[in-house]
Parts: sequence; structure tokens; C-alpha cells
Amino acid sequence: MSFQDTIVDWLSGKMYVRIYLLQFFGIAFLSVSSSPETELVVRILGGPLVAQLLAEENGHFYKGPVLGFADTYILIPIEGTFENHQKRGLQSKKIVTDDRVIWADMQEAKTRQKRDYISFHIDPADIPKERQKRFEINKNMSLSNDTSKLRKKRYSGTPEEIIKRYETVRKSYKRPPASSESFDDNFWKHQSEYVFNVPKRTIKSDEEVRKISNRPSIASTDKTFNDELWTQQWYLRDTRSRLDLPKLDLNVLPVYRAGITGKGIRISILDDGIEYTHDDLKGNYDPDISWDCNEDDDDPFPRYDYTKSNSHGTRCAGEVAMYANNGKCGVGIAYNAKIGGVKMLDGLVTDRIEGTALSYAQHLVDIYSASWGPNDDGKTVDGPGRLASEAIKRGIEEGRKGRGTIYVWASGNGGNNNDNCNCDGYLASPYTVSIGSASQKGEFPWYGEACASTLAVTYSSGAYKDQMITTTDLNNACTTKHTGTSASAPLAAGIIALALEANANLTWRDVQHLIVWTSELAPLVNNQGWQQNAAGFWFNDRFGFGLMNSFGLISAALTWTNVPEWKTCETLVPSKSINSTLTGEHPVEIFIPTTGCKGSDQEIRYLEHVEVRVNIQFSIRGALQVHLVSPSGTQLKLLAPRKLDQSDKGFKDWTFLSVMTWGEPAEGVWTLVVSDATKNERNFGSIGDTTLILHGTTELPFHMKKGARSYNENYNRIQSRVKTPHQSFVEKEVYIPNNDVGGAPGDSWKNEYFPYQFFNKRNVYH
Repeated sequence: MSFQDTIVDWLSGKMYVRIYLLQFFGIAFLSVSSSPETELVVRILGGPLVAQLLAEENGHFYKGPVLGFADTYILIPIEGTFENHQKRGLQSKKIVTDDRVIWADMQEAKTRQKRDYISFHIDPADIPKERQKRFEINKNMSLSNDTSKLRKKRYSGTPEEIIKRYETVRKSYKRPPASSESFDDNFWKHQSEYVFNVPKRTIKSDEEVRKISNRPSIASTDKTFNDELWTQQWYLRDTRSRLDLPKLDLNVLPVYRAGITGKGIRISILDDGIEYTHDDLKGNYDPDISWDCNEDDDDPFPRYDYTKSNSHGTRCAGEVAMYANNGKCGVGIAYNAKIGGVKMLDGLVTDRIEGTALSYAQHLVDIYSASWGPNDDGKTVDGPGRLASEAIKRGIEEGRKGRGTIYVWASGNGGNNNDNCNCDGYLASPYTVSIGSASQKGEFPWYGEACASTLAVTYSSGAYKDQMITTTDLNNACTTKHTGTSASAPLAAGIIALALEANANLTWRDVQHLIVWTSELAPLVNNQGWQQNAAGFWFNDRFGFGLMNSFGLISAALTWTNVPEWKTCETLVPSKSINSTLTGEHPVEIFIPTTGCKGSDQEIRYLEHVEVRVNIQFSIRGALQVHLVSPSGTQLKLLAPRKLDQSDKGFKDWTFLSVMTWGEPAEGVWTLVVSDATKNERNFGSIGDTTLILHGTTELPFHMKKGARSYNENYNRIQSRVKTPHQSFVEKEVYIPNNDVGGAPGDSWKNEYFPYQFFNKRNVYH
């Protein structure tokens, strides 16, 4: 190693990272920050030698390439982070203007804070940009619900002794090869009656029993799996006491009965690490899709501390891929899927860190799950930087052999702060699947954020007495206390994994269409805010298109026809053509006529995503509200007022997203209304250039050719042993008794749920 390399390594390790551990009411707040100008990321044509030469000429060290990005390098000022700022700024400016440089970005430090209940106030001017883990939203919540009798033993000793003990366990662990099997291939062939405890011949009598019984139609459902907390996984097994209550699960048991368990699908959890030695995770852990972005190595093991502040990633991973029938913790919703961990929230986080995380092993990963984002404080407007945006775009275009990587994102916990997830650029993107939460009672949780970009919801925590989500925890423990939209997104990722196993030819847009087409209204119908768009889809800005229905989605996926080519049509309305003066008493109304690019190769007749890019100056940003009316008359709220946002920065080239006009025609006059919700006569501002961006197809998608989406009003009465409510996608089912089908015992129940002629004809990569 050269002297220069030694200096670079030393300097990169001495970036004057400041760690503050604040405790308030027993809740830990972790802030990790650095000088915003620690790193200069540059894109240069010519390779690393040119980058090194550029660094030497301008008083910088060449640290190396940015992982996952071609022709992109890291340069560090020789002066470090504390002296001679003016000289360093001149050197960096010289690099930016160099003809060999395509672009250059100074990296801004972004702190990460857990989405716990934090009641103390921190002035945002005093801290850099933030990303939050979207969980732990109850201030009275325990850090873990360790069900083991050994809990006291695990936590005995000083913090140093605890950390040392589990470091020893981690170092002794041998990682399984990526190709190792996580579950016995023959499991379903010899366990059918044991797992579901109902032989097929009892089905008719079961129907009679159901009429008078308050119990689910599967007898002794607590014996479905032997995992210790299976009985507490209410969102997987429908623990309703009465059939007149909203359906209480994600309708996944029939999918397991069809032998679809997520096998062959790889899911990456972008978070604070993953305890891959955990007994309920190690069988499904995939080291080939795991990385530590904070320390630049291949070990994403979480950092231990006494408050278990880095348990978030391990919890999210367990929801997806807890190992089934091992007597430990619970059952992952896609319990045969492979799980990886990208550690990126435990240390300095910049656009480079996020970009690397979102692109790591992109040629291998099927689904990325992210339960974090900008601060949900009701006053932050932030999104992905240059590299993070590039990573997501590349994943959509090149991932999964061109079919597109699936990015699942938690929609945020800022409801108590009147936050709006359209102020989160990761969610206001057509490339991500934005997932919100519904409570055990089928209600909108107090922490939820309502916005037009939410695609659907899964279950999570609600009011204080509502049940939460069961999963793995640090120190080989289990918990039933995982909460917030952090818990909802991994469940959605797991359902999507089941769909990708059923049909590997699904594109990223097919997945979104399937969610729109099969999510259910009935379990959530008692909530206010539902309306039907002109294409017949029911939507609610708090729940998207409804509660995800695993069985309905996989049923449709099995015989799905890929949607037509994605088209994009933009209409610019320059500021000079707008009556741009905006005051508290006088809103601005903008009429945007469009043909949907009719007659061009980007013609759109049937909508999917609608984006509106705005430039708004206003004295109090949080007073603004933005509404959009489609040519068909569907009214959308792109932005609701945020009372805590007192910024005067407005919105500069900010894009709002809506999925609520899905399936509607694009052509016609769109109406955008920007107003001051407070009607304060002292507020003032103006509207700049505005762009309407429509996405959709020229041709009608095949699944919509038979007519508008139909909804099953009796979905709440469906239990785990019923036919799919989406019969238009599954041909008439054939009942074949047990003894009429050849093969191993237990195979025959497949026909009870899926048409036999399709079951063994799943689409695969070709």
C-alpha cells in the first residue's frame, strides 16, 4: 500500500463523525453526522487514472470508485474537514468546472433517526437532512417482546459483556452458500393434512360448520405451523371471532396450500443491518446480496448497543423470511424467499451511500424493501439525490433481466404531524410501490399519512390496544411489537415475492397493475374518503386502492398477460402564461389541455401514473394545498396543508405524484388549483413553470378488456378455504377428490384453489 493510500484510509476513517445519544423517556435518538463537504463525488470519462490525476492537480486525495456506478469516483480534500475552507472551496470549484468532469456533487450528511415517539423539539436548521426508520411509533412500547425463558440470561451483564458475547456468536457463524435450500422441497408433499389439519373429504361438512361457528373454517389453525408465535400472527391467519367483522388477514394461507412460498426470489432489506446468525433467519440468508455501505465491507451484521437501536433491519427481514416450522419466532410471509441485508442507516449517510444501497447486487435482487425516508416531522421536503435516483432508474430498466426490479417503500409515520407523503421524493415516484398501513380493526392508524401516491396498504399496528406485528429481533430473540409503516412495507414485499415465484415474467408495472386490480375495498370500507374514479377503481388517499389480497393477486398473476409498453407524455405550462400571483385570499387555477400526445409514438389513452412538477414561491410553505382535477372529473389532493411547515422556501422543481386516475383517459383539460388553506391575507407568493407528466399505455391492458374491475362485497366473509373473488382471471375450477389425482399425498388440494390446467404452467424466465 502506498503512502497516499495509507493517508486516504486514515482520513476516511477520521471524518470527525459526531455521535449524540440522547435519551428522553427511555427512547434513544441516534444522530450521526459529518461535515457536508467531506466527500466530492465526480463522474469522469477516462477511468481511474484520469480521476487520480484530477485529484492530484486540485489538492484532493483519490479515495476510489463509487460502488455500483461506472466512471464515478470519490475525492477528498487534503485539508480535511476543519481548516482552510475558502481554499478548499476554490479547489472543489475548479474540479467542477474542469472539462474532464461530467458532473460533481459535494456530499451532504444525512442523519438517521428511529421512528420512535420523540417529544422533544429540534430545530431543523441545526441538523442536516434526515432519513428515518419507519417503525416503533408508540412511546410506551417495550424495546422487545422476547418470548424466550432465557431473556434474563441474554441481557445479564454490562453492555460491553453483552456486545462481546454476541460478537463471539457472530464470528463463529458460517454463512450458507447462496444456493442452499431453506426448506425441504418435499414439505408440502407429506405435510398437507398436518399443516392444514383438514383432509379434503371434510370440506362439505366444514361448510356446514362455518354457518354456526365463530371459528375460522380451518380447524385448529393454531397447528398450521409449529413456530412459537404463529398463533399471534393475526394478519396471516384470520383470528376473527365473528364473520361480521372485517377480514383480518392478508389471505395468504391458500397461496401456501398451492405450494407458493417465495422460493427462488431474492429480497434485499435496506436498513441498519441484519442479524444473519438468528435461528429464524440464517436458513434464508443470502450473503451474495448483502453489504455494509457504512463500513464498505460484506458484513451487514448490526451494531449492538444496550438499547438495541439497530434492530430495525432484523425485524423487517423476519417479517419477510422467517424460517417456517422450526419452532422459533414466527413464519415469514414469503418463508422460502432468500433475504439479504444492506446496512446503510448506521453511520454517515449521503447520496453516495443511498445510491450504493439501492443498486447493490442489482443483477441478483428481485425486490428491495425500504422502511425509511426523510423526516416525517411535517416540515421536511426531501427525496433521492442524483445517485439514488440513477440507481432506482437503472433497476427499473435493467433489473430482473429487463423486467424491472421492484422497489417497495413504507409511506411514512408522520400523520400525527400532519405530514404528507407526497413531500417524500422516494414515494412520489412512479418507480416505487408506496405501501401504507391499516390497523387490526381495519382503520387508518393515527400515524398514517394520506396522499395520492399510496398504492395500497397491508396490516400493522393501530391504537394502543391493537395487536402489532410478529418478527425476529436482535440477540436471537423474537418480538410481537413491530409497528408503523415499517412493518407494512416488508409484508407487501413478501406478497410480491409470492407473485414473482408464481410468474417470473411479471414486469415492475405488471406488479403495480396487479396490486391495483386485486386490492380489496371491503375490509376498509367503513373508513371515510372512498371515491370511484372514471375507470371504475375505488381509491382512498389513506389506503390507496385497498388492502392487499395475497390470494387474489397470485391467482391473477398465474395467467397474467404483460401490460403494453409504457408511454410518457409531458405538457409544459410556462409561468408567463399563468396568472401567477398567489395570495392567501386568491388561489391560482391552471388549466392544462392535452391530447395525451395523440398521433405520436408516446400516445397515452389509458393512464397509470400522473406527475405534476411545480415551482411555487410562498411565504409559508405549510399553508399550501394543491388539488388536481382530471378531464373525467376525478378530484385529487396532491398536497394537504402541513401546519408545522413554516418554511418560506416553497417548492422548486418538485414533483407530486398521483395514482388515483389509474385507467382513465388522458386526453382533455386538467385543472390544477394551488391555494392557501389558511386564507391568511398576509401570505403571498407566485407560481412558476408547471409541467404535467402523464404515464400510461396506448393500448388497453389485456386484463381490462373484459370490463371494469369488479369488487366482492362479501370478501369479509371469505376465510382461508374459499375460491378466489377474481374469477375472471382463474378459469372455472374443477373439484377433484383426493383419490382421483395421481402423485404424492396432499397434491390434490392444489385444484381446490387454482385451475389444474394452469398450476404446473407457471411462467419462468426464458
